[in-house]
Amino acid sequence: MEITDDDVLRHQAWLAQQINNNRTGERTTCCDLTLVSEEHEFQVHKAVLMVVSKYFEKMFTIEMKEKYSDRVEIKQIPHKRLENIIEFIYCGSIHITEENVRNVMDDAEYLEIQALKTACMTFYLKVVSAENVLRFREDAKRYSLSDVQAKMNEVIAQKFTKVTQREDFLQLDFDNVTDVIKQRTTKCDESEAAAFTGIVAWVKYDLCQREKLFTNLFSNLDLITIAPEFLGKVYKESLVNDSLLCVNILVETMFTRHYPASLGDFVVIGGEGTDSVCAVYSIAKGNPIYLPKLNTSRIGATSVRCEYRIFVIGGSKTPDDKNLISSCEMFDLTDQKQWNTMASMSKARKYCGSAYLDGYIYVTGGFNGKSLLTCEKFDVNHNKWMKVQDMVHKRYGHGCVMCNGYIYCIGGYDDNEDLKSCERYDLKEEKWNEIASLNVARCYLASIVLDGMIYAIGGIGADDLCSVERYQPKTNKWENIASLQTARYHLSACVVESKILAIGGEHINKVSTIEVYNPTLDVWEASFETKDSAVKATVVAI
Repeated sequence: MEITDDDVLRHQAWLAQQINNNRTGERTTCCDLTLVSEEHEFQVHKAVLMVVSKYFEKMFTIEMKEKYSDRVEIKQIPHKRLENIIEFIYCGSIHITEENVRNVMDDAEYLEIQALKTACMTFYLKVVSAENVLRFREDAKRYSLSDVQAKMNEVIAQKFTKVTQREDFLQLDFDNVTDVIKQRTTKCDESEAAAFTGIVAWVKYDLCQREKLFTNLFSNLDLITIAPEFLGKVYKESLVNDSLLCVNILVETMFTRHYPASLGDFVVIGGEGTDSVCAVYSIAKGNPIYLPKLNTSRIGATSVRCEYRIFVIGGSKTPDDKNLISSCEMFDLTDQKQWNTMASMSKARKYCGSAYLDGYIYVTGGFNGKSLLTCEKFDVNHNKWMKVQDMVHKRYGHGCVMCNGYIYCIGGYDDNEDLKSCERYDLKEEKWNEIASLNVARCYLASIVLDGMIYAIGGIGADDLCSVERYQPKTNKWENIASLQTARYHLSACVVESKILAIGGEHINKVSTIEVYNPTLDVWEASFETKDSAVKATVVAI
């Protein structure tokens, strides 16, 4: 008689049933172990337990006291749960629900029953939804179920809006909220809007403890993909407005949406021979794109970019240092229609310096028939000028930068000599203090900040200068670095892609070549020539 596969399967099922009946029936003659939990006893077979459970296999094969005992107490598992586990071991069936799955997993982990863990994993994958995914995801992390966790992350991405609206999302800790937010589908308007809404709700759920965490969460959003109408809601949110960093991120987003970076890298404004021209240059292309002309011709002006606006201040209408200007103009990069006239300074200034910090433009020194000590600041949001403490030394043609919350003035001319002296303004103390002097006196230099250090570039002293110095605020020292290829003064400078650009200037004749400084290699290299020489112009990176 030939035995078929079906015969084998039927026999296996019959045998399993007989073994199970032996433990549950009146006669338990083959049972050689009693498991005890909460004073409830269960008759079982050591061999069966050992086949299914690594826990019992180790218990009865190594020298533990239970190896020689016919009675073992399982204190860690309540009797009802132990009864279900024994039923699974003998029959392969167990009732798993959302309410008990964690208990079943705990028991499977404790007793090292891989088949039961697999049953739980199957359950997680089968019944996951927006309502339970966060709880299931936490279980997957807890039990190191990588496949389950991957599936939970996939479901979070698919149902992100619903997930972030749930109460259990609001109860997550910071690390888990951050991790959940990362699962959203990127470059998606709905996901980013839902992420913002969820973050705000999460913070406000426990405002006292979580408000300080909002900026960190907000900075991870990709606001550029959010619909314009929703950005209005973002703008009105008090948590955003209470954080300068969040406001700056939002402003940068609005700027980028309306003014793509592909337009160019920097703007050259005014200058001798180009006194009302505004030309945008890209390092990659070299050819200029022209913005609307200034309302007033400006030579030797100063400029700053404040988020999406460019401000140009002072200068003179003619090259002869007459017809000095006190006015200020603003160009909005989001509409690019025209230059708008703003409030004027209290004093006309040429060759002054400027820097922007916390909503104010600081204008320092300058020339008004003679060198100036005085300084002013402009409130960009209220179109108003205010006086600032005078500098220690009068100067014009100097460098002016903001670095680490201080305003620095570097070199220049004081009507008698070119200056080595440098000073910085402490906004909290409202006081100017002298710092280390330059190694070489220089006027009509360019200055810029890169990686927390200040650069003094070119200028004129005993001769036209190609030398460059770098200042380290922490040590209060100037050091010489690689020199320009071409000496130049009346030049401008800006930072693009972590490299310094020295633009224009003059040396015997006007200089059109742009040189680029690589701080890693400490070398200046010629890049391209501007269409018009930028002499006594002013430059801002965009």
